[in-house]
Amino acid sequence: MIYVLVIVLFISSCNKFAEDKLRNSSYKGVIISLYKEEKNHNVGMFSVKENEFCFEVDAFIFHEAFEYAESGDSIIKKKGEMSILIKKSSSNSRLFYYR
Repeated sequence: MIYVLVIVLFISSCNKFAEDKLRNSSYKGVIISLYKEEKNHNVGMFSVKENEFCFEVDAFIFHEAFEYAESGDSIIKKKGEMSILIKKSSSNSRLFYYR
């Protein structure tokens, strides 16, 4: 019973850490590619370029973002928010919230 409680508390603290990390992040870049991370249950990922830096964004945590986005779209994440904005070159845009 104590073992189960420890596991539940550990998972809860990991989720809180991940949410805090997401909330405190910010970026504004261009999606240069989309792919499925085979080693992580085929989770949808974005490769993003911001200025001269490239990094990965876990698209899975933003409901339907992977299906909507295309290479060349702009992606914006504001500090303090739990969402991303994806802007198309056609000037259409859509907000995706953390699930």
